[in-house]
Amino acid sequence: MKLFKQFWFWFGLLLCPLLMIACIFNLGRFIGYTLVSEQSFLQAVHSSSIGIELVITLSLGVCATFEFLRSLRQAKVKFAKLGAISH
Repeated sequence: MKLFKQFWFWFGLLLCPLLMIACIFNLGRFIGYTLVSEQSFLQAVHSSSIGIELVITLSLGVCATFEFLRSLRQAKVKFAKLGAISH
């Protein structure tokens, strides 16, 4: 269990920011697609698989953001304890 917790800690600290960047890129790509297309925003969402992709992108972005913030708070506590021990 300790190995899994360490893995999840480093996953949240290192990979979640990359997931957030990928989600922002995908969201920008979607917004660019809807601005260039002749369809309105709602028609573009309902007429293709973009709606599902948008929901997945937003969900992944929100989850990655919260997990990163949780790992960041945990890292502050963890590294503060290490700094107090070394001095």
